[in-house]
Amino acid sequence: LSDVSEQLNLQQQMWTFQSLVSHKLRAPLNGLISLQLLDQNIDLSSQKAHSLLNIAKDSAKRLQEQILDILRYLDSSQLLENDSIFQLSELSSLLIKLQTNLELNPLSIQTDNNLINKSISFSSRGLEIILDELFTNSKKFHPHQSPTLEISAKIIDNKTLRLSISDDGRHMSNQELNKVWIPYYQSEKYFTGEVKGMGLGLSMIAKLVLGNGGNYRLYNRDDMPGITLELLLPLI
Repeated sequence: LSDVSEQLNLQQQMWTFQSLVSHKLRAPLNGLISLQLLDQNIDLSSQKAHSLLNIAKDSAKRLQEQILDILRYLDSSQLLENDSIFQLSELSSLLIKLQTNLELNPLSIQTDNNLINKSISFSSRGLEIILDELFTNSKKFHPHQSPTLEISAKIIDNKTLRLSISDDGRHMSNQELNKVWIPYYQSEKYFTGEVKGMGLGLSMIAKLVLGNGGNYRLYNRDDMPGITLELLLPLI
C-alpha cells in the first residue's frame, strides 16, 4: 500500500509540475515573441519599439528566474553531504552578509554564549541557501517589502540547535501554513492573478533540513503580525 501511495504522490507531483511549468514558462515566452515584431520595419527609436523591448526584457528576466528556481531545487540534493560541517561561530557573519546583500533592515540577533564552540552537520552553502530563501520571502511578502527580522539561535539539551527567524509581515491562514511545504504550492497572488516564482523555495528548505536529520515548524507570531520559522538542527 505504501509503495502505491508513493507512486501516486510522485505521479501527482509530476502532473502538478507539468501544469505549472506549462503556465509559468509560456507567459514569458509569449513576451519574447514581441522581439519578432521589431523585424517589421519598425522605427527602433519609436515609443512602440521601446515598449516591445521592455516587454521582451521583463519576459527574459522572468524566464531566467523561473528556470533557475527549478534548477536550484533539483540541485539542492547535492548539498546533502554527510561529512559537511558548519561552525556556528560563523553564523552571525553569514546573517549579516545576507542582510547586506538583500538590503534589509538591521537584524536583531540573539545567540547563546556557548554557540561559538558548536557545529552542525550542514554544509555552509546549504545553510546559506536556506537563510537566503527565508529572508527573500520575508521581503517579498512584507506589506512594504521592508521587514524587520529577528533571529534567535539557542542550544537545546546540548544536542540540538533551535534557529528561529521571525518577521513583522503578515499572518498566514491555517491552509497556507499546512501547504507551503508542498512543492509548487504558492500562497499569494500578484494583482494580475499570477504568483511570482515557482513555489519551490520552502519545499527545498524542507528537503535540506530533513535530509540532514533536522526538523522545522512554521507558525504565526502571537505578539504582532508576522510569522516565525523554527529550524531544529542536530549538533555534532
